[in-house]
Amino acid sequence: MWHAHFSLKNDSDLVIRAKHDTGDLYIIELIPQEKLKGDLPAVLIEGHAHWLNLSTSVMEIRPLDSLWEASLENWMIECTPGQYRMRKGNEHLIDVRSQTWVMVSSLLGMLDNPQNLLVTVSPNDSSRPTLLMHLSVFLPRYGLSFYVDDDGDLQSRNMRGMVYDENQSIGTLFGLVNRLVLRPKSRDANAIELIPRCILVPDGEISSHKDGHHVRVKVDTRRSALGRVTYQSYKVDTELGCLTGNASLTNKLYCAYLHALTSGCGTDPLTGRTGTEEALSLLRSASCWSIMKLGPREAELLAWIASICPKRTWYPVHLKCMQKVEWPDLPAGAQHHDLYVIANGIKEHCERILLFQEKQSSTLFASFPLQDEHLLKRGALRAAYLSPFEISGQSSGGNLDVRYSARDLVEVDSAERRAYTAATAVRHRTVDPSTAKNILSMVQTWKASVSGDATLSL
Repeated sequence: MWHAHFSLKNDSDLVIRAKHDTGDLYIIELIPQEKLKGDLPAVLIEGHAHWLNLSTSVMEIRPLDSLWEASLENWMIECTPGQYRMRKGNEHLIDVRSQTWVMVSSLLGMLDNPQNLLVTVSPNDSSRPTLLMHLSVFLPRYGLSFYVDDDGDLQSRNMRGMVYDENQSIGTLFGLVNRLVLRPKSRDANAIELIPRCILVPDGEISSHKDGHHVRVKVDTRRSALGRVTYQSYKVDTELGCLTGNASLTNKLYCAYLHALTSGCGTDPLTGRTGTEEALSLLRSASCWSIMKLGPREAELLAWIASICPKRTWYPVHLKCMQKVEWPDLPAGAQHHDLYVIANGIKEHCERILLFQEKQSSTLFASFPLQDEHLLKRGALRAAYLSPFEISGQSSGGNLDVRYSARDLVEVDSAERRAYTAATAVRHRTVDPSTAKNILSMVQTWKASVSGDATLSL
């Protein structure tokens, strides 16, 4: 049994010590978490208690759910003067300020905060005689782990035969900051065709802003160090020219949203289309309409996709004579009206399906933006010429183009034309080139007598 003792030091610092019934040699002191920040990974600070054995100078990091239980499975810090070591069994933690940690965090830092990484080293086993030490990297929030193999590649334990790719470009999703690209271990061309490269993207809150002529898209993963972070995985299919994921609707909508945000004025080398065109193609595919059930995450993604379209409202509202447009912080070409039209169509399709479900949620689409149908269609028609007909023409109700009859052109056989000719001749004292010169022969062909006033005298 433990007995806790409390003391106030310097009128502000609370000191907590615990003594076990076994004797005075087993006295431990609780080290505040604030004193360890920056020296240990955040995943070993949050949700843990740090007990320093005053007799052995060994600090044990215990999870809060087993606060009073010592275990060999917990991390230990040997506080030897001049030499601090942190170990768990045969594993030793790499210092967060070492060059090894900096090098590893530069590779995986785009996927997670470097403070959330665990980089360990352990003695090599007999199966790998070429290496003296075994370096491993863990991303606890993602459930991912990597190790350095015999060739010096950072290989994944979760995806067999995949290693970190030095070329982090995949030919699309330009401007996406948080991502990780993996490639097959073998560089043989046949192996690459059989096992394509893949990209891992965190699934979270997305923010975007213009950065010069481009867009920077970031995924917010700044949650608790112990909070679980999900991610979406896509294969880079160079044969079909697209990113292929799993069959879930979340995976499809998330990919479409990323394509729409990272769209530019030029086409992507992988897809041969702009990000907006690829997003609209995904949203129109049967995989996004074959829905049996829609969850809160899918509804949220639909609302995000619809929000890319500029919001148009009447101004003033009661007169409806002008409109006010709110443009997102994205390039104008990325703010396509069909993104709202298709997202709203999927939403209405899901609402019809909800009628046949026992549990219906009235707040599922509470965050979905509202648009005035007339202003939306008007804006879509006026911007349709900026996109190919295959993209914009499908939601505009067909080809609505008509020949424009200009009012500033004079017709040849109209009275307006004759008046214009006479006025021009008088003003410039000229004769219309089209005036007939053989008037006598023309009159003789009329076959009728032409006479004037009988009283006329010359």
